[in-house]
Amino acid sequence: MEKFEMTKEKITTNAAGATRRRAQEEKVNNKIQANADELRNHFAPLYHHYPGQAEHQPAYIELNPAGRSLRADYNAEVGNAVSSAVWYSRIYRLPIPATLRGSAVAAL
Repeated sequence: MEKFEMTKEKITTNAAGATRRRAQEEKVNNKIQANADELRNHFAPLYHHYPGQAEHQPAYIELNPAGRSLRADYNAEVGNAVSSAVWYSRIYRLPIPATLRGSAVAAL
């Protein structure tokens, strides 16, 4: 009986170790993707002004928890419309100045 319990304890310990290793691997594989590198080398990558419009387009940082992404962009819609994912809070947007330098946007 004692021999069986030692084996059972070893199995439990090995299973717990494997679970911890899987969790660590998932953390590494589930890093949030960002577009910071492509923005870093531009002067004002989020500034966009459509002809005939009085103001430039608003810029934002967008967090997508389901897609595990964080990106900065400008709103391409005239009139500041948003997608249904943003409207229903599946994706979160935080406004930022469109005139920020690329290095400042990447640092956010």
